[in-house]
Amino acid sequence: MLLTSHSRWHAYPRTNPARRPTAWWYYGRALYVSRRDYFKIYCALMLTLGFPMVFLALYYDWQFWKAAALGAGTVSLFYLGYSLCIGMYRMYGHPGERYVRRLLLESNTKEPAVVADLHIGTYRHSHILADVLPDATIHSVDCWGVAGDPHEIAIRDVRDLECPPTHNPRILSHRSLDYTLPLPDASCDAVVLGFGTHEIPNDGSAGEPIPSLRGIGRDSPLDKVFSEAKRVLKPGGKALMFEHGNDFHNVIIFGPVIGHVVTREQWMEKFKAHFADAGYARSSQAVDLFWGTKAEVVGTMSRPLPVSKGRRSGIGIWLVILTFTLISLIVVAYLPEEQLVPLYWGIAFLGLAWPWMMIGTAITADRITR
Repeated sequence: MLLTSHSRWHAYPRTNPARRPTAWWYYGRALYVSRRDYFKIYCALMLTLGFPMVFLALYYDWQFWKAAALGAGTVSLFYLGYSLCIGMYRMYGHPGERYVRRLLLESNTKEPAVVADLHIGTYRHSHILADVLPDATIHSVDCWGVAGDPHEIAIRDVRDLECPPTHNPRILSHRSLDYTLPLPDASCDAVVLGFGTHEIPNDGSAGEPIPSLRGIGRDSPLDKVFSEAKRVLKPGGKALMFEHGNDFHNVIIFGPVIGHVVTREQWMEKFKAHFADAGYARSSQAVDLFWGTKAEVVGTMSRPLPVSKGRRSGIGIWLVILTFTLISLIVVAYLPEEQLVPLYWGIAFLGLAWPWMMIGTAITADRITR
């Protein structure tokens, strides 16, 4: 347990500014700050599905409910495992560098010498940018401008756990003042906005995440950040952004809490309002990629959003459910009841403990690989 600068205890190690955190640390930190959401989802599933189904199965000795309880539990574990071991790791672990590289490639951003990385308290992508751009200077700017604690507890935890780095002379840490970047006009070849941009408040007071970009005036904090990004860019410089998508793939990874994330259509409108040649690409890691160019004329597009093709992912979801339902029917048909009860208990325990098991795994791997 560590005591933070805000006098809060955390069951996760805080960074040392003189040493770069490993990809394992960032992966574990992502799980740690999401732990409350995992617990809420677990409780909701147990109260609405787990307890009622198991009660009907065991009290009335109904085969249907025995299979239903086992099927619901195994399907839930399957998607929990996808979130913990695949989705979150690909987004925050070692593979996270891939969508940064792809964003630079898709936007045709070639070897920028000076880059501004705008974030709300995590320096992960400043480290990645320093890796993929070995000759660039990275101005890492914390843009959080709300007094007091963030409204969202996960953002508070993120800011508690990570210090501005001092170990890399090419990464220069800054804080914005009232969302004004501490950088001269036309001083950057590229500006990068990453995860958490959607958390910049729309009124500058309460730290509320932005539910929608529609109707927000040009004086909002988010618009000011975009205007500042344009100000510090050189003519022809690139504004780049990677963000969580508001879609079903991200629901599987993060749960329903992803619903407050801004849609890609709204982000594209924001880019068109400030930049030229706005473009979009989608990473296989469920990350939306956007870019635009500083120019006199704004609103043009180099690559529009794709036309929606419906929810093809729904077919895969139902195939998984059907597969585990058939397996559950077979297990219930051949397994005596006295062996089913430990299975139910095992599913309940694993659903509760699995996030903490993966957090512990990440901490261990971080210490081993430093």
